[in-house]
Amino acid sequence: MINTDRTLAAIVEQLNDEPLTHLMLGHRELFHSNLLAWFFRCIPDAADQIFGSLTTDSRTQSKATREVHREKNNLDLLFRWPGRHPLVIENKVFSLPDEQQLETYTARATANGDSPALWLLSLSDPGWQDGKKELAGSTWRWLNYKELAERIRSSLAPEDRTYPAETMRHYALVADLLSDLVQSVIVHDSSETVA
Repeated sequence: MINTDRTLAAIVEQLNDEPLTHLMLGHRELFHSNLLAWFFRCIPDAADQIFGSLTTDSRTQSKATREVHREKNNLDLLFRWPGRHPLVIENKVFSLPDEQQLETYTARATANGDSPALWLLSLSDPGWQDGKKELAGSTWRWLNYKELAERIRSSLAPEDRTYPAETMRHYALVADLLSDLVQSVIVHDSSETVA
């Protein structure tokens, strides 16, 4: 829910003050995917609290190597680690989710017999009932950036003031601000004007 005390101008001003916003602007989705992959590699305990909770345990993956792939078979993020099913995240920042694309990605993600958890990370609500949708025989679930930001903050130890942890705290703020920005400009009711 958007904080109605914050104006659109205030949200934009705060976004403009965040250095990570300016790094993001050139490659919107790539920035987010690359940073989340870095987080998985460099702060594994915190990342596992977030990404591990998005998948399930697996005995067949006990010998898997901990790794994250970017753009493997056009999948934005593919996480693998011992004891868990793989996790695929399709990342949509400002573009709208495309169910046809997700069906194609389902086929790619399951082609080698894997049964990964499939998640759509998006600023835009895809409008799926209960936040999930059956596509090509697999279930996709929606994770919004606001929830991701909260998960990131809660995964980081309060006493950890290292550069990597502080970077992720700033990233969580950017994710919150982007969510607030989208919520402040989206049409919520048919009686609202687009302007």
